[in-house]
Amino acid sequence: MQEYQRATISLLLFLCVPSIWAAASFEGDWVGDFERSESRVFVHTHFGAAKDGTTGTIDVIDLAINTRLMSKPLDKLELNPARVHFELADKASQLSFEGQVTNGVMTGLVEDRGKKLPFRLDLMAETDPSRYVGIYQVGPRHFIEIGPYIVSLLSLDTQSGQLRFLLPRSEADFVCGPGVKTYPVEATIHFTTNQLGRVTAMQWKAENAPALVGTPIKELQQEEMSFKNGETTLSGTLVLPPTKGPHPAVVLVHGSGPAVREDYHFIADFFALNGVAALIYDKRGCGSSTGDWRKSGFGDFSGDALAGLELLKNRPDINPRQIGLEGGSQGGWVVGLAASRSTNVAFIISVSGPGITPEEQCAFVIEHRMKAAGFSEADFHEALSLWRLDSRCARTDSGWDELEAARRAARKKPWYSGDVVWLGPSDSRLKQWQLIWDYDPVPVLRQVHCPVLSIFGELDPLVPVQKSADIWKTALTEAGNQDVVIKIVPNADHGITDMRNGTALPDFFTLQRDWLLKHVTVNY
Repeated sequence: MQEYQRATISLLLFLCVPSIWAAASFEGDWVGDFERSESRVFVHTHFGAAKDGTTGTIDVIDLAINTRLMSKPLDKLELNPARVHFELADKASQLSFEGQVTNGVMTGLVEDRGKKLPFRLDLMAETDPSRYVGIYQVGPRHFIEIGPYIVSLLSLDTQSGQLRFLLPRSEADFVCGPGVKTYPVEATIHFTTNQLGRVTAMQWKAENAPALVGTPIKELQQEEMSFKNGETTLSGTLVLPPTKGPHPAVVLVHGSGPAVREDYHFIADFFALNGVAALIYDKRGCGSSTGDWRKSGFGDFSGDALAGLELLKNRPDINPRQIGLEGGSQGGWVVGLAASRSTNVAFIISVSGPGITPEEQCAFVIEHRMKAAGFSEADFHEALSLWRLDSRCARTDSGWDELEAARRAARKKPWYSGDVVWLGPSDSRLKQWQLIWDYDPVPVLRQVHCPVLSIFGELDPLVPVQKSADIWKTALTEAGNQDVVIKIVPNADHGITDMRNGTALPDFFTLQRDWLLKHVTVNY
């Protein structure tokens, strides 16, 4: 009887092992991506056990336009190696994943707005990535910075300008692919720790290249800052270089929407490690800054940046004649305006800064998205007509009944979707739209006489690139400005990311560094 019981128990255990393994193998974090026609989409899913079965959440980041769905619940989970299925519980998002798992790699098709696209997710090893955050010196003036990103780490090589997402394979071992992709593996990274658990070294081994061995350096010196623009108090951080002062400096200006200083942490450190101090700050109404960005215009934002510049001018460790501004997207409008208002701006760097008005830029986005989605010319004109009515109501704060009637009539149209047609600002942003909608950068740029670097991505879905580049060049030439570089980066999008494979192009960093070091003096 005992032998029978033992045999029965053994058989039950044998039969249960596959299902137990299947359930347990899915628990944890999976990261990867899929590719839309215009952008690479970063995906992070987390599966965990609950009393009523496995639960899941998802983070989705469109890297081209930085739209985010964070910690959204998953629905209809079916998780076993032979078949994986899960969907966003939010039906408006229209994302459904179907695939299978082999050796910790999930592959299949994601249904995204009616299209089926290949995806891949890799299972992350359990580790504490925060212990490896820091700056590692791997050669003379050559650093690799490791910082937090979603559930793992992001690295920045200050020499090549390459960004990499690090996927943990064990407690102290990571791999990375090109940019934020997890595959194909291009390098392995190993961290060495002492008996106290402190990191003492990092080895970075890229394929077909000698290993880079780095040791952690002391954190860059940082100082908390506070400065005022009228009644608004801005709170920020000054990141200082490890070189000798007085330092050249750059004030980093925000793009559209809410933003805090940590959003600019990597680029600030990159400048500082190359000898240029960087001031990052919380946008008005965000973080520790007062005010309300939703009720502010470009004049307010440029005033904030100039207030930060004036603060730096009075520091003995900053060269007062070599302080400039860098801004991306909407920040390109802002840095141009600031430079036209103050001769103290030593230089400006614009990344994807439009050469047209905000209203024209939004119309361009609608046209671009509708063409990419395959809509007809007639559909585009219908959508554009509705959007212009929406914009007019936002500018004038009138005509809302007419707009509501037009929206009701358009709701059954196939193009009526927030993914294709942006239907104006919400009530909380009406004031800002009234302040910025007709801002024309041309007369402003005609008053900019400092050195200018303006960078665009060739395939930017948010900005008419060639038109904007021509406007910047023409307006600055009319100003008599002879120190102007306009660079269109091939295959790049709004964030200067490679549209072919979703990788972060080094040009975003190296173009700025190489140009800037020709215009400032770094005391090594």
